[in-house]
Amino acid sequence: MNTKHISSILLILAVPTLLGGQPLHRDAWLTHYELTACKSTPRYDATIAYCRRLAGSSPWVRYTSFGKSAQGRDLPLVILARDNAFTPARAAAKGKTVVLIQSGIHAGEIDGKDASLMLMRDIAITRDDAHLLDSMVLLFIPIFNVDGHERFAPYHRINQNGPEEMGWRVTAQNLNLNRDYMKADTPEMRALLSLFSTWLPDFIIDCHVTDGIDFQYDVTYSTETAGNIEPFIGRWISGRLIPGVLTQVEAAGHKIFPYVSPREDNDLSRGLEGGVIGPRLATGYAAIQNRPALLVETHALKPYHTRVDATYHLIKSTIAVIGRAPYELRSVVRRADQATVEAGKFYREGKTLPVTFGLGEAFEMRTFLGYTAHLEHSEVSGSDRRIYTHEPVETEIPYFHQVIVRDSVSIPLAYLIPQEWRFVADIMKVHGIQVERLVNSVTLEVESYRLSDVKFTEKPY
Repeated sequence: MNTKHISSILLILAVPTLLGGQPLHRDAWLTHYELTACKSTPRYDATIAYCRRLAGSSPWVRYTSFGKSAQGRDLPLVILARDNAFTPARAAAKGKTVVLIQSGIHAGEIDGKDASLMLMRDIAITRDDAHLLDSMVLLFIPIFNVDGHERFAPYHRINQNGPEEMGWRVTAQNLNLNRDYMKADTPEMRALLSLFSTWLPDFIIDCHVTDGIDFQYDVTYSTETAGNIEPFIGRWISGRLIPGVLTQVEAAGHKIFPYVSPREDNDLSRGLEGGVIGPRLATGYAAIQNRPALLVETHALKPYHTRVDATYHLIKSTIAVIGRAPYELRSVVRRADQATVEAGKFYREGKTLPVTFGLGEAFEMRTFLGYTAHLEHSEVSGSDRRIYTHEPVETEIPYFHQVIVRDSVSIPLAYLIPQEWRFVADIMKVHGIQVERLVNSVTLEVESYRLSDVKFTEKPY
């Protein structure tokens, strides 16, 4: 055989192992988290450097920034796409389904960042999961609260089992981004809302770490399916998305349960409750934008590697289930958008929109995998606290998740904003809402609200 031909074969065989000059072997692409035996999470600069390296080594990755933080840091966005679908217009032209994965809105709860870095690598570099881009554009925000992220210390979440150091809950302005979606006080949130309005993603994943009651589950989840979202989107979530996702996550070795709170802190026999998340938070905001969303809540007491792995598989499984029939998701969100447009075209007497919700008394019994616990007097608080053991217990507990409407408002043809309240118009524009300015004096018959007997909540939230 000709030696030149042998050399050509060797060269051809070598090409698939190179991408942008970087070897595709996983060992060359281990993240900071993996290199530290799954105990540590990288700082902002190291995170950005890894994202830039991904973009420099794969034609499927583009790194950019969608804005600036209060302290002037870039807000990172990593776009994964095939067919050069790196803009909303290109994604729409190619019929792509757009999924936004957001991590670090509370920078101490950083599991999603380390899970996302590994998943981006496994899609675009090693290509073990390249199929996830068959019909998708994935928007990764590895760190949202970038200023809080850099307020690094080992004790910011004292009851959280890793990483060794983590960021802070609120921004440099001491504002909680996951209470800011509607009021949009922060530069970070205004940048995100602009990104949201530009891309209008079809699905949103928001990654957190929860504490509170202890249980055997590695991860819990929440989605909006009733009251605050179009019913047909709720049916798609309950009938198509969740069953497929739960099956895959459990097959990966993780116990998963809905995100719940006890009706009474020290008596789980009284039941657990779900409910509706308001639009001040990520998944509630997505719902009023006609977009389904998934809240990921790993449990703070579980080891960091367990939490990151559970987050990784929950994100991956969600993308995979959507990808099986992406046209179904696009169809329900487009249908919801059209319904919203039609509802706003004409004024109809008596047409209302529910705005506040509560829980009814209906419940179903659910098997709950918890731990035995007892009450112990705390010298710090002066009250009793619940102490959990590591002894597993399986109990039947009432689960309250019947959503009822507490209050509704009439849907007008439009709202008039007084000129002295022009900041409201500015916020509406940030949300992507059309606002027109009256240029001439006009006399109109209007209805107005008058607030009376105003009461504030007893505790800040």
